[in-house]
Amino acid sequence: MSAITLRAGASVLAALLSGLAMADAPSDIHFLVSGGFTAGGDRLTTAFFTNGTQSAIKAGERLQLNLGAHWQPANSPFSAQLTYGYHADSAEGDNGKITFDRWPVELLAHYHWREQFFLGGGVRMATRSKLTYSINGLKQNYPLDSEPGLVGEIGWQPVPTLSFVLRGVSERYKSEDGVRFDGGHVGLFGQLVF
Repeated sequence: MSAITLRAGASVLAALLSGLAMADAPSDIHFLVSGGFTAGGDRLTTAFFTNGTQSAIKAGERLQLNLGAHWQPANSPFSAQLTYGYHADSAEGDNGKITFDRWPVELLAHYHWREQFFLGGGVRMATRSKLTYSINGLKQNYPLDSEPGLVGEIGWQPVPTLSFVLRGVSERYKSEDGVRFDGGHVGLFGQLVF
């Protein structure tokens, strides 16, 4: 299911962006770039360092970057966006690195009011999810299946091209041996629309 979702999301995103690139007249569809930091989710593993410290790798943590398309008809309080991103948490030491990464596809809709605020949400599917150990030159991947998740957002748009977004995500992952992990998280994002 992840490969199908990935191909479908990438195809729709490519079609929207190519339509935007070919348009001669002003368009309601715009290119979108966003990024932010997230916190939450179950602990997947822990990295232990030789100085006695440790770092937890969590199913909902750290950094997410997105590219996509944003659509808002003129004079409408409603908008929609489709993004494809990279979301990862990692810990690195002298002898290697542990990373949990995934490639989420998100389809969101928003209601805008007072020209500066918006509220909305949608669905998210984290594709190609895997926990990777690269230690002492050896690399081992542990794929995780993801379930479709839900996204809720509230945002502030000080100017038409810039937004700051507070979001919550509910999603789950399952390891090959059937262990389930909660990937739910909250995040603070910045978003540019061109």
